[in-house]
Amino acid sequence: MGRCDNFIGYTYLHLFAAGLLSAVSAKMNIVQKAGFNTEKVLTEIFLAIVALVLVVIIVLLPIGILKYILFALFIIIVGANLRSVANRYNAEGTLTDVLLTVSGIFLAMTAVGFYDQQNLLGYEIYLFAALIGLVLGRLGVGVAMLVGAPEKKITGWNLFFSVLATFVFSVYIAFDTQVLKEMAKECKGSPDYINGSLSLYLDIVNLFYNVGDLTE
Repeated sequence: MGRCDNFIGYTYLHLFAAGLLSAVSAKMNIVQKAGFNTEKVLTEIFLAIVALVLVVIIVLLPIGILKYILFALFIIIVGANLRSVANRYNAEGTLTDVLLTVSGIFLAMTAVGFYDQQNLLGYEIYLFAALIGLVLGRLGVGVAMLVGAPEKKITGWNLFFSVLATFVFSVYIAFDTQVLKEMAKECKGSPDYINGSLSLYLDIVNLFYNVGDLTE
């Protein structure tokens, strides 16, 4: 079994390390020091596309040193994108509230994931449909902004999607916790802690963005 006996514990250790590396990347602005101006919209879009490609590659790769390198690169890019958001929350005096709220949601929904008898696994298709709806909705708001829709309506739709996203990603924490429990049961040979922690990491990042929008 090797480390499969402690699969969940090691996965959360990877999740903690990912969060720490994100904070370091945001604080030190590693990506900008590498020559990328993260304040430009085109750079942000480029980095977002790179991050998306990295996620796909990371999930598909077998466990090994390359997977860890790409995972670290992905975390650094996400951390760079979080820098401007964190600075905005800090300027508005809401950063501490956002961090405490996200931490509370994570702990509460993790508890739900552990104590619920894997019932959420049956709702995967509905959660995925809600996620697709969120993406399409956000794209729709972006198009509305480009065509000059009234600011009041855009603000209202942004608030609606932030509330919806906060709910969806909160449920996803409990869902991904139950997926993690299944991975621990099926673990054999070389355990893949990265795939186990990646989903939870993305849940937390999305909560950070959306909870912050609700506190403004």
